[in-house]
Amino acid sequence: MAITKKRKTGSRKRSVVAAAPKTASASPELGRLQAVIFDVEGTLVDSMFPTLLCWQEILRDYAFDFSTAELHRFSGLGGDDMLSCLLPTGVSPTIRREMISRHDDRYKTKYLPTVTPLPGTAAMLEGLKAADLQIALATTCDRETLDPYLTLMGCPASLFDAIASGDDADRTKPDPQLLNIALRRLSLRASPRILGVGDTPYDAEAAVSCGITPVGVLTGYFSRPDLVAAGCDTVCKDAVSLALMIPAPASGKAASDQQPAQPSAHSHS
Repeated sequence: MAITKKRKTGSRKRSVVAAAPKTASASPELGRLQAVIFDVEGTLVDSMFPTLLCWQEILRDYAFDFSTAELHRFSGLGGDDMLSCLLPTGVSPTIRREMISRHDDRYKTKYLPTVTPLPGTAAMLEGLKAADLQIALATTCDRETLDPYLTLMGCPASLFDAIASGDDADRTKPDPQLLNIALRRLSLRASPRILGVGDTPYDAEAAVSCGITPVGVLTGYFSRPDLVAAGCDTVCKDAVSLALMIPAPASGKAASDQQPAQPSAHSHS
């Protein structure tokens, strides 16, 4: 989950439930995966409420009062796109840029220290690596924010085969730019055998646009129907639950040689 810097998206004011759900036949064979690309905020670290509270505080500084529930609907969009959805058209671009800059500064100093890793994240990622899968991050947050998250998770950057952060892109999800950058750094082409794991409908829409398989997790507090409607055939309680569905490699064999496990669509917890 991220509501951060001003960047372009391909889906301004898009409904979080706009896309029709895909059929169950599109679910990946989890024993035949090539790679898993993870969102970070709300997916690997519990940052949803700190981010919403920071935005609520910033907006109140400018006499705009929104509940966290109202703000949550736009979690996963870039800050500029979120503000375009929330604020009157008379609010100037200069004021919006000022709001985004103040949010970024305040989040890093006041709210980022309150973020916690989601339980089991480090062991889960190490387990995927042990299963001969490539793992990557594709996150809107910049490296100045990402590096403390990695420290919280207990995961060095070297654990990942590729990282694409907000510093690398000028567009935010649901635009697939970050995912495409991660794929290039993995030296892979888009395929249903690559999972894009995220906590918001915008993560799912980006994965669909990119040509990889979207998987939703409920740790960003979007509902299962919202994630399914955005394109997820598989929705899990959290990223650790997803990893438990991926078969471990048998001795002497790569993960791609194992008997595939087929998830039931829309029903994981």
